Amino acid sequence: MTNSGNSESPQHTELTQLEPTGPSDSQHAARLVVIQGPDLGEQVEFSDQARVLGRSTQADVRLTAPGVSRRHCRIEQRDGACWIEDMGSTNKTRVNGAAVESHALTDGDLIRLGQTILKFVAPTNPEAPYYHKLAEEATRDPHTGLLRRAFVISSLEQAADKASANPAEPAGGVIYLALDAHSELRDRVGMAGIEKLLGLIGQRLVSDVDSHHLPAIYGEHSLIVLVRDLDPEQLLKLAEHMRRHIRSEVFEVDTEELAVTVSLGVCPFNLRIGNADAMLVRAARAAEACQREGGDQCRDYQPTVLAGHSGEDEQVMLGLLREALTKGTLQIRFQPAVSMDDDGVSHYQILPRLLTDDDELISAGVFIPIAERHDEVRSIDRWMSVRALRAIEDQLENDRRMRLFVSQSAQSLDDLARYRALADKLPSAVANDELLVFEFRQGDVSRNLKAARQLLPQLKELNFGVAISGIDDASEAGLMLPHLNADYYRLAPSLTQEVGHNDAATTRFDNMVRQIHENGGKVIVSQVEDAETMSRLWSRNVDLLQGNFIQQPSQKPDFSL
Repeated sequence: MTNSGNSESPQHTELTQLEPTGPSDSQHAARLVVIQGPDLGEQVEFSDQARVLGRSTQADVRLTAPGVSRRHCRIEQRDGACWIEDMGSTNKTRVNGAAVESHALTDGDLIRLGQTILKFVAPTNPEAPYYHKLAEEATRDPHTGLLRRAFVISSLEQAADKASANPAEPAGGVIYLALDAHSELRDRVGMAGIEKLLGLIGQRLVSDVDSHHLPAIYGEHSLIVLVRDLDPEQLLKLAEHMRRHIRSEVFEVDTEELAVTVSLGVCPFNLRIGNADAMLVRAARAAEACQREGGDQCRDYQPTVLAGHSGEDEQVMLGLLREALTKGTLQIRFQPAVSMDDDGVSHYQILPRLLTDDDELISAGVFIPIAERHDEVRSIDRWMSVRALRAIEDQLENDRRMRLFVSQSAQSLDDLARYRALADKLPSAVANDELLVFEFRQGDVSRNLKAARQLLPQLKELNFGVAISGIDDASEAGLMLPHLNADYYRLAPSLTQEVGHNDAATTRFDNMVRQIHENGGKVIVSQVEDAETMSRLWSRNVDLLQGNFIQQPSQKPDFSL
């Protein structure tokens, strides 16, 4: 963790999403009001900065109704008018029933985006003060004048989603302020006094720092502040500025004059945690660490993922994975498969690994399920595909032909455009020998059979190899074989472990191998862990054998086999 002792003035920046501002700005702003749809009552103010409305987490203003495109339209204020522009949406942007490409709005216009209808309210509209008051009541606590906790947390959730989707942008983060010595303060002014004190601190922060940062009372003795568009170093400087400012003030609560200190924890968006609650927990941990050391400090939260505890914190693991994908630092390992045919081609499976803070590697079996739950696995598929092609090309430069098996997820079964783009980059030597093989799990193929039947033949036409892994049921796999027409089938350990020991299992195995060969495929057996298994399978018409007994995964391909 990093402690800050820098007293530089913070760099200020405005939020990119529409947030409540002071009366001089917001009360006279033109706005869109959602009058129909699941986001009923939401308001969107116009400003000089263009904002995108859509369903995507990357949109500046997110609308959740069916029929809204990911990036549906753009709004901005320019040349004294409020403009709305369609962004190639599927269902068009309609103003008063007519589809528009670019349109200057007039008071009372009705805008339809999918199943959402918004009303344009000009500043001159007699109802404008009413809508302004509604927005204030929905977002501000009338007692403290600060933003409501639920509103800030909702804004934090949107900001975290957007930061995760835009890894190249400096995105700010959340600051957690905890009152030091809060028990003694509570004894002096009571719980109601503590709430008043937190309100005064929040108001001072707004007036001193930037009205576009979003402070809210969070707990009985804490505040949170949502900050956008500052890099982690600037965010920590801002927290330090807040700490010094609060320390220099005297706050009047009823009849008491209070001089207080706070401990501040910072959790930046660039950790890609992607969850508001998880970010707040981590910022609070950093503040609590400051208090354990005497308080009146600030520090940023630094995640630590150790190999022995890699499964304990999913959000930290997710942040580490997103950082690795953004920086291109995901690790790969190569495990060879011994071929029964000497065709001059070496066979390897390429395996992703995640590097921990103690320089150990986390296997794919730990972080791939997390990536699947958080919709990041497609990014891993894409990264591994590009990295595998680069590895094959590197070996071709040394006159070595290497065939790589690259695992892909179910999400990639509908991603033909990506494979076509990759095929355009294939050197002829890679395409002619189908040296890049994409491997899909049997379970994923079975659950997405229609998509698989469309994609897999297309991959072969693009000169990629196709493999199916996890073949463990003779009847189901036998029925699927003619429809899939894959090049390779990787058998599950449950189908191989009793071969040679159990007559029924051996017959079942031999029948599966025969079916695969009759359909023009090749058989891969993995997890060969000892000499006895190797000898049992060697003579059973298997095409490729792979496992730690042959060679453990290594950082570089070993062509001595």
